[in-house]
Amino acid sequence: MSRTLIPHQNTPNYTCTNSMKDAKFSILQPIMHLDPMKKTTFSLQTLISLFVRQQLRPLGKDFVDFVSQEIFETEKLSRTGVPSFISSYFPPFPSRSFKRLVAALASQRAGKPVPEMVNIALTCACPCNCWHCSIFHRPENELSTTEIISVIEQFLELGCYHIGLTGGEPLQRGDLVEIVASIRRRAVSLLYTTGIGFDEQRAKQLKKAGLTAIQISLDHSQPEQHDALRQRPGSFQKAVNALALAQKTGFLSCVTTVATPERILSGELESFCLLMKRLGAEEVTLFEPAAIGKLKDDQSVFLNQGDRDYLMELHKKANHSRRFPRLVSLSFVESRHRLGCQAGYTRFYITSGGEMTPCDFTPLSFGNVCRERVRDIIARMHSSFKLPGKDCFYRQNYARIADEGREELPLPAEVSNRICQQLDRCSGPLFYQKLTVTSELDEEVVQS
Repeated sequence: MSRTLIPHQNTPNYTCTNSMKDAKFSILQPIMHLDPMKKTTFSLQTLISLFVRQQLRPLGKDFVDFVSQEIFETEKLSRTGVPSFISSYFPPFPSRSFKRLVAALASQRAGKPVPEMVNIALTCACPCNCWHCSIFHRPENELSTTEIISVIEQFLELGCYHIGLTGGEPLQRGDLVEIVASIRRRAVSLLYTTGIGFDEQRAKQLKKAGLTAIQISLDHSQPEQHDALRQRPGSFQKAVNALALAQKTGFLSCVTTVATPERILSGELESFCLLMKRLGAEEVTLFEPAAIGKLKDDQSVFLNQGDRDYLMELHKKANHSRRFPRLVSLSFVESRHRLGCQAGYTRFYITSGGEMTPCDFTPLSFGNVCRERVRDIIARMHSSFKLPGKDCFYRQNYARIADEGREELPLPAEVSNRICQQLDRCSGPLFYQKLTVTSELDEEVVQS
């Protein structure tokens, strides 16, 4: 289906004058070649695009053109000015963590992938009993404060620029503020939460500690439906209250939800996104359901291609409309036409007991961070995950993993290694085809 993309309408304009050259973050440097005697008005979208082009120039013209012409055409920038977010999953620009992103991409271009993102489960404890809980079959042990901070420090030393703190419900950890503070704003930090336990005192403490964003999970636009799916009366209102408090405190305020076939078919998913906009959410992430945790024996929960095509179109539609918040459809962002599946390559997950897996939803352990260095476990993973995948690794390999018949997950390292020896990743998604300077990547995805 053809579509005419309209320009962004919801971003403020900025006036460029010589006096702006002295700004601490000189975001206007890319346009200083213009006549200094003239004032030129630019949209925030234009300014940020020019800034990013300048910062990414060392990565090659094809890659810079792809980012500015393709990615910026399908995303929506923050309304909060400068620094600005293209999504909560990437550093704001300009910022210290954005420089780390550029360095990570340069390293990958040279054939040395950097661990860009890690999600760390702080606990399995949770006040809800969600229908899609992905940690249902995992041991409930927890790392100590010292162990978690050590893991964070190791990832930061390796160049990580994005750290997600998840659970269970991470707000149930009494040391959460100390953990966030240990990041010291060197990376974007996200808190994934139900909103239960997020009060004004906790919000102020986390803001002072340097937390970047709050990701509040909601399952439905109707309160009674959400509460039933969470098996927790009143949980919808607590989540909405947490969203309002996150906005008031100055966090990047986001919502996550699971896009089921039923919600897509009924139109409720789109209604949900519109409601989140009215409630003040700046961003909504659409996750695909996965056969893991409570759903591990139900392969039918995976979306079909038609459902994924719809989510890709909804991503584009929402990000060119004032009626919607910024939408991050992982069906689109992690497709072969964008970033692909980076599990085990630049994206990693640590269970509450320290097992390191390719992502939150892939139950394959490659080692425990309490017994080995993060660097060594990543090296082991890279022997299997040599490139980003074009499609979701877990969806493609579900049958192999399920055939192991293990009740407790993740699978141990020796089994994970055996399964991954059968991987065939001869080419990567479009993002990495544009980035790479090696001959390993083919052009198949460009033509598909």
